[in-house]
Amino acid sequence: MNERDLMITPEELKSLWKGRYVENYPHEFFALIQEIQKVNPLKTIIEVGVKCCGTLRVWERLLPPEEGLLIEVDMTPKDQLLGCSGHSTIPPYLEARPDPTWDWETCPSNFVSGGNCTENLLDPEASERSIRFVIGDSNSLEVHDQIAYILGDKQADMIFHDGGHFGDVPRRDFENIVLPFLRPGGLFVLADFRTDGVDALREHLATLGPVQVIQPDRAGFALWRKPT
Repeated sequence: MNERDLMITPEELKSLWKGRYVENYPHEFFALIQEIQKVNPLKTIIEVGVKCCGTLRVWERLLPPEEGLLIEVDMTPKDQLLGCSGHSTIPPYLEARPDPTWDWETCPSNFVSGGNCTENLLDPEASERSIRFVIGDSNSLEVHDQIAYILGDKQADMIFHDGGHFGDVPRRDFENIVLPFLRPGGLFVLADFRTDGVDALREHLATLGPVQVIQPDRAGFALWRKPT
């Protein structure tokens, strides 16, 4: 597979992740994909906060066959994560936007709705990439050690954080996972502004180097490249 084959088009992005975020916020997420595809090499990805596994399918697609390693960190059991890793059988929809002064901390949990994914479920064993799950508290030493064991002498080329958003959880994830495992020049993506923990980490990142913001549609992404 050559470099051009690894590029994702907007149409393929929707086919990979049919439901929820991509269909409600296509411009924001595709803008992120375009930035991630600039990372070279891009062979190892860590995701903190898997939730409904939509992004799992995208990261797998971005990695080269045979060489790609994807590490997924979450507190949800692996079988439950994989049970919603396919296409939604119910078309997603975006509810009426709240008052412009709304705060993500008080935003109703069903702001973006979709059905359970029961079509085209991902089978890690059948993937041409290596997909490994680390189940546990992302702030913990146990999770740190499991990631270190899986990586061996490798480092991540990209780490995507959509885990705990509040308090000191994002900052501790940064110290426990991002700093030790992201290679120099690698990309760190922080999802969802307007939550106290994420905003605090975004401010901290700005003291460590330039932060790029992608925020055309929803809560946005902060992109930080680890200094070389």
